[in-house]
Amino acid sequence: MITTAPKGATAPAADPGSLLDVRDLTVVYELSSRKVHAVTDAFLNVRPGEGVGIVGESGSGKSTFVRALMALLPGANARVASGRLRIDGEEYAMADRARMRRLRGRTMAMVFQDPLSYLNPLMTIRSQILEAVRLNDPGADEDHRVRDLLDLVRLPHRVLASYPHELSGGMRQRVLMAIALGCRPRLLIADEPTTALDVTTQAEILALLRDIMRELQMSLVLISHDLGVVSRLCDRVFVMYGGRTIETGPREAILSRPGHPYTRALVDAARSVRTADGRFVTLTGDAPKLQDGALACPFVTRCTSAMPDCSAAVPGLFPVGETGRAAAGGHLVRCLLHDAAAH
Repeated sequence: MITTAPKGATAPAADPGSLLDVRDLTVVYELSSRKVHAVTDAFLNVRPGEGVGIVGESGSGKSTFVRALMALLPGANARVASGRLRIDGEEYAMADRARMRRLRGRTMAMVFQDPLSYLNPLMTIRSQILEAVRLNDPGADEDHRVRDLLDLVRLPHRVLASYPHELSGGMRQRVLMAIALGCRPRLLIADEPTTALDVTTQAEILALLRDIMRELQMSLVLISHDLGVVSRLCDRVFVMYGGRTIETGPREAILSRPGHPYTRALVDAARSVRTADGRFVTLTGDAPKLQDGALACPFVTRCTSAMPDCSAAVPGLFPVGETGRAAAGGHLVRCLLHDAAAH
């Protein structure tokens, strides 16, 4: 059990300029005789026109977080135990799936990692894009709108008669983007949109996303384990580990001055840093088990800087340097190394 009260703030200060603000999100998967706390007390805020990245290794809770945001969790065994979302000054309880589903479309839309799994193999590309237009843009000139969307994602009009299996991976990803943009969303969520693509196609998709954000004045939440991808599109970064948000701040601060030992390990891995004996830096140990919920810092068993108090409670958030003291959007880290009272 927790023996020491958590220190530090539980969430960053509210940002009145945010388009979207998520607080205290906890998602539990109930699997037969056990419960898995996939996300615990996580948070996120996005400003209008801003690109925000959520990073972390597989199993850190990134995809579960955004699926809860989109009310797309599997109903059979996933449950939003807590969480509040504020958008346009209106607050939503994230456990209210029916109300959260109403935000899908013009408020938020999502592009998934594997387009071939989400496109209907029996429908033409035109039919699938048209379905999104009819649902979210009634009264529009359908043919004109569909062709505009193809132009927006830089696809030739001839693909309208094609089926998903007839297109390349990059083209299918663009089709998914056209479907999402057919909803006219203010916030686009992209879950690992370049993972299965070659390097050249990845660069094209990233450039396309950047141009669409600028042209439509749209916000973006990018889910990735690739810090290089995040550095190209995102203004701020949220780092997740063990289902928790463990660090957040401006992109430059996170990538050049990471405050959490886990974030530092991610940055070193991305830069191919080597140890004194010439080996690449690696992170030893195993990811935390999430069956019973974290009773300590989730990184404590892998951290070379761990202190006794790290095993006593989950740390709160502490500011990192001058940027961490900003009222909102500053550099914050969930680590006792930055608790002045602990030193």
